[in-house]
Amino acid sequence: MGRTNFLTSAATALLAWLLAMRVKVCTVAHFRLQLKPISRRSAWGCFAVFAALVSTSCTTSVRANPLTVVNPASAPVAGVNDVEDKTKDVRAGSTTAGRHDDTTATAPSSGVTIRSPVPDLSNLPNSSYTLPKGGVYVEMIPLVLQGASNDSPKLYNCGILLRYGLTNFMEVQLYTLGFSVQGQPQPTTGFSPLTFETKIHLSEDSWKYFNYSLGFEAYVQTTWGSEAFDSGTQYALTMNVDHALPCDVALNWNLGFVVKDSPTGEEVVEPSFLWALQRDVINDLAVFIQGYINNESLPSSRPDGKTTAKDVTEYAVGAGSQWTLNDRVALFGSYNVGLNQFTPDYAGTLGFAVAF
Repeated sequence: MGRTNFLTSAATALLAWLLAMRVKVCTVAHFRLQLKPISRRSAWGCFAVFAALVSTSCTTSVRANPLTVVNPASAPVAGVNDVEDKTKDVRAGSTTAGRHDDTTATAPSSGVTIRSPVPDLSNLPNSSYTLPKGGVYVEMIPLVLQGASNDSPKLYNCGILLRYGLTNFMEVQLYTLGFSVQGQPQPTTGFSPLTFETKIHLSEDSWKYFNYSLGFEAYVQTTWGSEAFDSGTQYALTMNVDHALPCDVALNWNLGFVVKDSPTGEEVVEPSFLWALQRDVINDLAVFIQGYINNESLPSSRPDGKTTAKDVTEYAVGAGSQWTLNDRVALFGSYNVGLNQFTPDYAGTLGFAVAF
């Protein structure tokens, strides 16, 4: 695809999003990005515009192929004119970008490896990449501790995410925060509702000074769970983007919206933005910083509090790491802190992922 078409489409889509989300920038001394709830029509309209732009300008883009092990003996010697191709290799080797092409590792006989793509639960934003056809990931976070806020009590969850590759560019997922314990003032236990999700890898490309990978994700949270943790039917659409930056740093960000009911019973559309910067410090060990405005990438079982959704904007930042033990298993953990009274004081997670 032509880079001019892509940049024009991306800029137009971004402007549409900013207008719909009513971005407010305060003074330089107190910079803040505030995403207010928007109308349902505006949200769907912006996604329609973005989808049309992507479909017209990205039709010839190159998508990532499933991980293959390169035979070093048959690989050609890189020449001077191959400098630009190395940008693709850097992006492919980025853990946050999803496709971790480690030619020193031996791929499992099934062709599925936890290195490509990386687990979605390891950090806040979800990767744009999908599992290869027939691939299965089991991602589990047995320890999820969340502090209280003005809008929710303390919570403990034991979440699990099941992922299956329908094709090389589309996967289906089943997610739940599982067994949940709610603290004061109304302590209770139960099970969080099930969530059905799908993710599509749309396109990727790399030029001399710019690269990207683009995905699209949608989920529906059901009411199939304990009544105490039933926050109503929610559904969301998200644009997932990955970039490889200089110094082997990978940038992953998500932009989307969640449709849910406010405590007053009114249906609202809440925009969200998530980001993470990640880098390998040694082989198989990566560290990252992350943050979000409003919602996390997967739905939460947090019960609605005394404030209305229109009054709430959540901000959080944090850090974490991911340790890839082998081609089958990865361990990860993170810790986030809330930046205002509506965001949980803290949120810590420890989990693992297994590829089949």
